[in-house]
Amino acid sequence: MSNENELLRSLFHIKKMLFAEIGKSFMASGLTSIEVMVLYRIKHGMENQKISELANEMGIPASTFTGIIDRLVEKNYIERERNEEDRRIVTIKIRDNKSQTMKEANPAAKYMQEVLSEMEPEWADDFIQKLHYLERKLEQKQVK
Repeated sequence: MSNENELLRSLFHIKKMLFAEIGKSFMASGLTSIEVMVLYRIKHGMENQKISELANEMGIPASTFTGIIDRLVEKNYIERERNEEDRRIVTIKIRDNKSQTMKEANPAAKYMQEVLSEMEPEWADDFIQKLHYLERKLEQKQVK
């Protein structure tokens, strides 16, 4: 198997395992894995962004993303806010009563902390640096 195929296989497998772990953690709350990932992105750097920007950032088609947002609003996790100057602009933010719940139940961080604690610190640091390098290279390719 080529390096490229092995890398893609591993990345997809890691993503699948992380989504499964996150999904288990939030199963009782009635959230799906994709809803959890959207909440995570909103909470960590995308709050008060336009819905279209967030959908684009996550690589989710706008129509699909709107449905996810509708369900999260219905479940009282987020709220939409219309821009007073331009009513066409809608931003989303985590509801205050859900922010603490999400902070306490950050399954991805807890899961990764547990996994990384079983590795040599130097190895984990090196691996993270290499992931950041790969991320930068992929972002550069997208810009071109």
